[in-house]
Amino acid sequence: MDRYPLAEGHTLLFPERHLPDIFTLPDTQYLDLMVAARSLADAVSKTFNVSKVGMFVAGKEHYEHAHMHIVPLRLGLKDLFTELSTRERPELPLSRRHQLARLIASNRLVPRKESS
Repeated sequence: MDRYPLAEGHTLLFPERHLPDIFTLPDTQYLDLMVAARSLADAVSKTFNVSKVGMFVAGKEHYEHAHMHIVPLRLGLKDLFTELSTRERPELPLSRRHQLARLIASNRLVPRKESS
């Protein structure tokens, strides 16, 4: 969970490898990360009852570890980049972050498998 969320349910997804840029991941690990992001977005959508979830990749603003932001999109949150740069974001208490993470995990599905 993001410590300073754009919206309730703003979640961070980190690849296992510590890299400054996810685009340097080997193809299989990059694809695994995208599948995990889709699964997490599905869970965030169900948990927070939104029809759209935004995603962006970051890496150097707070962590030297590339990561993805998964954000439930609601009315009033139209442009993630404007929100990131202009809106003050209060810190979400750790106990609330843990509570939200458990809610999202309860809605997370096993990643989809390709049919043969």
